[in-house]
Amino acid sequence: MHLHRHPPTLLEGLQSSLLFLARLLYSPPPVPLSQSTPHVRIVCVSDTHNHQPPLPDGDILIHAGDLTVSGTQHEIDKALSWLESQPHPHKFFIGNHDKFLADADVHQYISSRFPSLTYLQESSAHITIHDRTLHIYGSPFTPQHGYWEFQYPRVHPPWYSPTEKHRTTDPTKFALASLL
Repeated sequence: MHLHRHPPTLLEGLQSSLLFLARLLYSPPPVPLSQSTPHVRIVCVSDTHNHQPPLPDGDILIHAGDLTVSGTQHEIDKALSWLESQPHPHKFFIGNHDKFLADADVHQYISSRFPSLTYLQESSAHITIHDRTLHIYGSPFTPQHGYWEFQYPRVHPPWYSPTEKHRTTDPTKFALASLL
């Protein structure tokens, strides 16, 4: 299979190189683990859309969104019952297009009905596994696409103009397009 992609522009290549250099210079060095330190196994799934696939064992289970097709309470209850039945000691999930999760009282509902699950909605949790503390953050928000819950407006690059007269997708022409 061959993907048809345009070669990167000069600006994209420069941005990629600068990002690589910044990560190299400013990322903290990895913390060396002794041979006796057990690994933490994280199982992350998403887009199950009412399906309940078999999952591998692990220390942490994260469902990263799109639990259901329509996001109704009935669908959410079935999906969360499935997640809760999993053997992982720590289980987190993040909504996305799941309508019921936008309800104001959903946190109370989930904690009372599914006590082994943690719902992350613009929030984080801190857990300690094998003498290591992990910080897990989750947000259901995505760029606008359709009419689902948890969306924010898409942001266009500065060289984009909605009118044909100034439209350009070439960032090198931004300065010229902004003067017209």
